[in-house]
Amino acid sequence: MNLRKVFLLLCISALTFTVYSQTGTIKGNVNDSKTNDFMIGATVMIQGTSKGTTTDIDGNFEILDVQAGIYNLIITSVGYSDLIIEKVRVEAGKESIVNTSMSEQSLVLDAVEVKAKRKTDTEVSVVSEIRQLANIAVGVSSQQITKTQDRDASQVVRRVPGVSIFDDRFIVVRGLNERYNTVLLNDIITPSTEVDVKSFSFDLIPSSAIDRMMVFKTPSADLPGDIAGGAIKIYTKTVPDGDNLSMGFTIGYRGNATGANVMDYQGSNLDALGFGGNYRSLPSSFPSTKKVITEASSEAVIDRFRNLNPYYSATNKTVAPDFRGNINLSKRFFIGNKELTTISYINYSNTNTYQQMLQNRFLFDESVQSTFNDDNFTNNVRLGAMSNWALILNPRNKIEFRSIFNQLSSKETVIRRGKLFENNLETSNQSFRYEQRSILSSQLNGHTN
Repeated sequence: MNLRKVFLLLCISALTFTVYSQTGTIKGNVNDSKTNDFMIGATVMIQGTSKGTTTDIDGNFEILDVQAGIYNLIITSVGYSDLIIEKVRVEAGKESIVNTSMSEQSLVLDAVEVKAKRKTDTEVSVVSEIRQLANIAVGVSSQQITKTQDRDASQVVRRVPGVSIFDDRFIVVRGLNERYNTVLLNDIITPSTEVDVKSFSFDLIPSSAIDRMMVFKTPSADLPGDIAGGAIKIYTKTVPDGDNLSMGFTIGYRGNATGANVMDYQGSNLDALGFGGNYRSLPSSFPSTKKVITEASSEAVIDRFRNLNPYYSATNKTVAPDFRGNINLSKRFFIGNKELTTISYINYSNTNTYQQMLQNRFLFDESVQSTFNDDNFTNNVRLGAMSNWALILNPRNKIEFRSIFNQLSSKETVIRRGKLFENNLETSNQSFRYEQRSILSSQLNGHTN
């Protein structure tokens, strides 16, 4: 029994040795024929099989368990001509050594045209621009803006250190108000959005339209000379990344206003769009100011007031919630080998405020001369549109047209009730005011790289 086991084990060992001895190994080294540097990562394959390997950091390779026979080796590497080593003999139980070198591949390519556009809306590009400036500046890129929920330029700029916003739209740089600051839109000084002060309303520009914003806190030769606080440069986009159409709206509740019962005069049908000023002209036959003052109690003058258009009549109403909406369009058109692009926005807001005020007027002896209770209701409408176009003639030349339009209106109703203690008289007055402003800024320029 033991002899049988020993004989069986000897047979199995002999069979294993026989099978093992039928395979061999191919190994070697591959280098660069010009520099003699080791070829790292070159692929070595046995032609007609899936057996192969890659060279290590020293250019060495080894293919194990290759059946005895004659083979062709294919050696490939990126940037080098393919190499075929023919008739490599593999003998059972032996190593076949293949040392060779590879030559760089020489290719003649047709003309390659590379089209590129300088990126100015990324964090890296803004930082690079700041480094090249001689004065102190802080920048905000479009890439940073997309990471926030900022709605317009006023919310974007308030994130800059040393800059603050009051009334949600006017800028203060280093403690100096809007009078001492200059705003440039695409390198052109912006028109003032207020009648009696130099200021620019930052809530007119949607954040999605901003390519980048640069805030300069020190003067320099390339900036206007009338700045004391700072200069803000806003650059808007003209070339979109792709086609896009988006819409959004918000409804807001304002304390002491939304849902309140107030007195308001009717106005015109276009007040909701901010164009109601043209419909408030007095009739040509209306008495002059002098006649109204001198003949205020005459029936003829009183009848003129009674016969005014009904939009001067004050009635009770419930204040609606604040409303804001926007429509954004980005589109690219191809006209032959030229490209026409547009980025257009329409923003609309309709907000209300309501204030109840008590006024006491005193005489020199500190006694109350009169007292008034004022109900002040104000409706503010802002309609803004921006349309930027670019005609890309070729990779080096481009024509751009930028235009921004804003319509602002304010409708105010003041109901005053009070008492004049000096004359023991009751007073009841109504004041209606409507103000509208239109701002249009357009630019046409060309770029050559």
